[in-house]
Amino acid sequence: MKCKKHNLSYKYVCPECFQPYLEETPFSSLEEIRKYQKLNSKRIKTTNLNNKINLIACLKIKYYNNVAYAGSILYNIKNQKYKNFKIRKYKQIIPYFPTLLFLRDLEIYLNLAEQIKFNPDCYILNASGQLHPFLFGVASDFGVKLKEEIPVIGVSKNNLCKSSIPINLKELNKSKIVGDIVFKNKLVGKYLLIKNLKNGIYISVGNNISLNFAMIIISNLLKYRIPEPIRLLNIELNKTIKNEIER
Repeated sequence: MKCKKHNLSYKYVCPECFQPYLEETPFSSLEEIRKYQKLNSKRIKTTNLNNKINLIACLKIKYYNNVAYAGSILYNIKNQKYKNFKIRKYKQIIPYFPTLLFLRDLEIYLNLAEQIKFNPDCYILNASGQLHPFLFGVASDFGVKLKEEIPVIGVSKNNLCKSSIPINLKELNKSKIVGDIVFKNKLVGKYLLIKNLKNGIYISVGNNISLNFAMIIISNLLKYRIPEPIRLLNIELNKTIKNEIER
């Protein structure tokens, strides 16, 4: 890619565009950030920490006018009901930069998790985990930084590894199709699609869970394109933002 503003060729992030925001981070350079991502990607555990998952904590962030509207809900898989819906507002310090989402969102996600009074069986973040050019998306960073070892799943509408298209597509059941996302010869995610829809979602390991088990959990939550707890949380976040706008 080439930055029109600085006339620089770059991959993922123009270093000159990002430079003014470095002082808002604990890092001294973009190269140091990449080393951090590569090193910590080796800490991700892809084995099942808990084979019995029912109570899920779902976390999602939406932005409007440089304000982060961050929400959490607890969702019970067995009775398909949610409770303890909460929204908090945070000031946006750093804008979005591809592959550097953790610098903007990680501390918010961790703060949301601290507000939950008891440990869920699993976290779902509306963000990528291992499905990331450096194999360490914000869902994985969150999973590594949690005080307790709890399974974390990343779910996204977008594939950050854009050169990797879904392969090995097959029927998961009568209503869903599943495929693999392979990046640099490594299976890093699953693509899950409801048959009558045009687009699907991307699932990846955050931490402490296998990719296949993560895919099964998300499949059980899929009534529409978006897993139910994320969809419900998105509705409530949109309502809150709308109310803010209309004040």
